[in-house]
Amino acid sequence: MSMAENQSKHRQQLESKVIDSDIRNSVMGLIFAFIIGLIGVGSGFYLIYIGKFVEGSIYGGGTLAALVGTFIYGSQKRQKERQSKQ
Repeated sequence: MSMAENQSKHRQQLESKVIDSDIRNSVMGLIFAFIIGLIGVGSGFYLIYIGKFVEGSIYGGGTLAALVGTFIYGSQKRQKERQSKQ
């Protein structure tokens, strides 16, 4: 009986570590996406400021489009995973 209890406790600890790791990875992903977005949009604004309107618009717009596309792709992927689990 004690072996089953130990195995159950061990499995719960592993699941807790996996959940904590997933949360940390998610938060780190959001932080890095925010930093990349700020740098990309800021660089686009800087290019526009120095007179390179087309390059700045493409750079800043491309950065935003990539971040939005990644967000939409991730949202759809999570939704499909939830539906497959049900």
